[in-house]
Amino acid sequence: MPASQPKRLLIIEDNPADIGLLREALSEVGVAAELVGCGSPEDGIALVRGQPQHFSAVLVDLHMPATDGHEVVERFRADPRTRDLRMAIFTSSTYAPDVVRGQAADAYFLKHTQWDRLLETARRIGQWLEVGTLKA
Repeated sequence: MPASQPKRLLIIEDNPADIGLLREALSEVGVAAELVGCGSPEDGIALVRGQPQHFSAVLVDLHMPATDGHEVVERFRADPRTRDLRMAIFTSSTYAPDVVRGQAADAYFLKHTQWDRLLETARRIGQWLEVGTLKA
């Protein structure tokens, strides 16, 4: 994907409000990214496997019904079609085992309920989209 084009970022997140807040935060801090929301891990996996080249990166919530974010990342990493796709965890969890297991992804971003902190997370996501791997 040429650098001049906006990035296309998939977020696999079961809470539509979190998708909307992140979309607004990314826009407010000037991140040129199209945020595509997907509320189901299974639908997100199918979407990416069908067209992995259409996404610059994938953000995955950790705590979702049926399939958690760790499993989503593991499944992408095990699939030759998606193993090189940039992936990040997007969660409110600071629980040490989640953070450690989240290292299978390329980055770990915290959701925040305070707007100024969410804006900082959005800036960091924008930087990550530009430079690649950013261990948070």
